[in-house]
Amino acid sequence: MNSGERNRPPSLFGRMALARRLITEGQLEECLTLQKESGQRLGEVLVEKGYLTQEEVFEIIRLQHNRKVGRGPGAPTLSFGLKVNDAVDGYFVKREIASSRLGATFDVVKDQQNAALKIMNKEHGAGQGPRFREAARAFLGLPELPRSIAQIYGEGLCNGSDYVLSEWFSVGDLRTRLGQGLPSEDALEIILSLTEGFAFAHGKNVIHGDLRPRKIMLRGDGSFGIRDFSFAPFIVSDPEDSKRSERRYLAPEQLTPASDCGPRTDVYALGLVYFELLTGQSAFEEKDEQLCSRIRQGRSPRVRKLKDEVPKDVESVIGRCLATLPNQRYGDASALLEDLRCLKDGRAVRAQRMRSTRKIVGWLKRWFNRDETING
Repeated sequence: MNSGERNRPPSLFGRMALARRLITEGQLEECLTLQKESGQRLGEVLVEKGYLTQEEVFEIIRLQHNRKVGRGPGAPTLSFGLKVNDAVDGYFVKREIASSRLGATFDVVKDQQNAALKIMNKEHGAGQGPRFREAARAFLGLPELPRSIAQIYGEGLCNGSDYVLSEWFSVGDLRTRLGQGLPSEDALEIILSLTEGFAFAHGKNVIHGDLRPRKIMLRGDGSFGIRDFSFAPFIVSDPEDSKRSERRYLAPEQLTPASDCGPRTDVYALGLVYFELLTGQSAFEEKDEQLCSRIRQGRSPRVRKLKDEVPKDVESVIGRCLATLPNQRYGDASALLEDLRCLKDGRAVRAQRMRSTRKIVGWLKRWFNRDETING
């Protein structure tokens, strides 16, 4: 791509997809190149690549139409019956920035302070709405809230649907920092900060259940804030009905009906994020046709196979986070935090000791089974 093409602004559709953080700049550039070669519409290319769902494409087209026809008194109604300048808990709606089956997000403002208004769709969030608001109440107005958790400004009902008002992020999310992977020291600092936030949340009996890089937002000062605690259903009733890029961040128990999800589910997600911070790629490939099967069986690559300079203790910590069975992971984020602090201080991690113990136990079991077979 020459400099003229690179400096030319993308289409309105592409700019709107970027503004709603549905795709990254790299994904847009890739699809613009493919669009030029194939002659297809940009939305069609993004769907074929798995970056957007057809539903998300239709939603952007709807928002494009709203933008073209204007937003005066006769402007089309936004999601959940809202219109521009409608007030919700003292905040005024500026625009709708994202929409999905689970709900919609709006850019709102009060006294020149921007905030994100997230409203849950009752049809697709059955039973989840009260939990979403309960998680927000656990953080609301707390001066001791860790910086790694997005600030909460309010919660309630909007036209009968549950909503939460939270901190506005204009810089982007963790995906903008990943690149080809970060040095071990930088990755450790970020995962330490995120885990401190989760340790605080677990201490308040709050589970996230849907952690992935796009839920970790970047501030102007370089710090991160985790958003959307308890927004998505913990168990995915039909994994094939969700975007493959989202499925690759699910824990095995989230793919199994009637399973229990808890702090160990978040620990698994933190392990996936740590893996991606180090390598620049996810532990499970979104194009893998056997994705759900690989997750259930715990068939993720070892981080040192992708980046051999990663310390063995780091690999042990990630390996324990990504254990297929929840009871083989850290009990919660506080337990994981202890090992991360050991890594930072250069001390031996508990995960390495437990791994050695499991090897000895496994060897003894095989030995005794061998004796029983011989003597039997």
